[in-house]
Amino acid sequence: MPLVTGDFSKDGLALFFSGAVYDINAASLGRVVRVAGRLAGARVNVFGPNPRKLLECHDLLAPHVQTGFFTHRADLLAFMATQDVLLACLSLADQSWVGSKELSTIFSTKLPEYFAQGRPLLVHCPNDYFLARFVREHDCAWVVSERSEDAIVRTIEQIRSDAG
Repeated sequence: MPLVTGDFSKDGLALFFSGAVYDINAASLGRVVRVAGRLAGARVNVFGPNPRKLLECHDLLAPHVQTGFFTHRADLLAFMATQDVLLACLSLADQSWVGSKELSTIFSTKLPEYFAQGRPLLVHCPNDYFLARFVREHDCAWVVSERSEDAIVRTIEQIRSDAG
């Protein structure tokens, strides 16, 4: 069973981020969280080993954010399959103490699990990062490479219309 905070209905758009929040992804995930707060009925599920204090520090807690942790992989995968959009976020180099060369080569270990779900994937990172190039080359995700929250909104709307 998952350990979950928040109480949400099954209606609305469910965005899902799995894993640890830290300097390599907090700023980009924060933009997605702010965008979800602007979308009626949207919620962001952030599931991983993230202490509440850490999420507060990165401004990732809001009424539309649900947090939790799955102790069993099968439960995580089953929950992921119910989500509308899966999220992969990497910070821009000027938003992280991690060097740009390292950030630009990251390929998260959660992505194979994401791909296996067959759910839409939203990647938020710069164009020149390996992750953005990979998903574009394989046409397996929507990519938002600019900081603009409006660009994230437009992409989420595109995902919604393509799924409908």
